[in-house]
Amino acid sequence: MKDICILEVSPTGPIENHVKIFDTYDWYYVTHNEPLENDEKCINFNKGFRWAANRNYLYDYVKKLESKYKYYLFIDYDVEIKSNTDRDTMEQLLHDLNDYNPAVMVINVKTQKDYKSNPDIGVYNFMFSNNHLKIYHYTVLDHFFYLPTFEGCLQLWDACHFNNVNEIPFIKYCLCTSNLSCRGLVSGKDSNPKDEEERDKLFLKKMQEMHELMRKQFSDKLIQFKTYRHIKKYFLDLSRTLTPVKMPEDVDYMKIVNVKEYFEPFDMKKNVLS
Repeated sequence: MKDICILEVSPTGPIENHVKIFDTYDWYYVTHNEPLENDEKCINFNKGFRWAANRNYLYDYVKKLESKYKYYLFIDYDVEIKSNTDRDTMEQLLHDLNDYNPAVMVINVKTQKDYKSNPDIGVYNFMFSNNHLKIYHYTVLDHFFYLPTFEGCLQLWDACHFNNVNEIPFIKYCLCTSNLSCRGLVSGKDSNPKDEEERDKLFLKKMQEMHELMRKQFSDKLIQFKTYRHIKKYFLDLSRTLTPVKMPEDVDYMKIVNVKEYFEPFDMKKNVLS
């Protein structure tokens, strides 16, 4: 089993930062605005596909590969990463992953408000993080996919909320590292509202619709959370009170975590959430 596979969604191809740090690893990407010719790492041109559909495509692709990986890093094209230690970027990332063996890991984004109080260095518990970069342990990969693409779903912020709620059963094992930092270089018009009105009446409205659909499958542990804001605040705050646990290398998260304590698993293979 290899350490890591990088899976990227990009309009036209990778940025220089990604070429520099990912090029010697197993790295695959799809584009959705322009095709790339003679690029063996570009596995397809998914014209017009949105964020969730593209990540689902990458999941399908990697599941069929002969090579298997301990970790799967899903990343958006504009996320620049750097190391905050003497180790280079990928060396530090793999060190933190192999030191803690988390179910999910993200990288600190110092420019975003939810991350403002995060430690400047080290590894710590952190929930409801930005989905522009998520790293999954192989034993939880199938739990998180597929992302919703049903009719009426934006496949953007609402799909991100879906993904973050799915992390709740693994709260003890969802970590963030400040030994590296990242930042989004572009606020893409395809994935963000054009103004406050669209933000409130479309993007946030769709997040709440997604939450209400998911809530139908919540157990007694979660049913109290009636809005996406409420559940996010509670579990984000709770995660900050936890101390990260270093798990054994052979951990199987689906054997030690009972997802049904929190909700009936969401099967998006049916492409419907009712």
